Amino acid sequence: MLKQISMGPGPLIRELRKQQGLSQVALAERVGMPQSHLQKIEVGRTDPRTSSLVALLQALGHDLAASDANTIRTVEAWESSRNRRPRFE
Repeated sequence: MLKQISMGPGPLIRELRKQQGLSQVALAERVGMPQSHLQKIEVGRTDPRTSSLVALLQALGHDLAASDANTIRTVEAWESSRNRRPRFE
């Protein structure tokens, strides 16, 4: 069961990655993203798209569809609040 995402997904991704003994490079290669982008996600400098979050969790052996309802609601709430933030281009 996944922990709730309290401060965004970055700390969760980092914790799960470290639990599995993976480097950022190895995880980034698994999902097809640059290591620099994964680093920005983990430290909270950028928010991943929902599809990237799902891909990262799946690469770490977690499936949101099989997660508990609390985790799913937390991810949905995070995604909703993310869409309300002003975007600077």
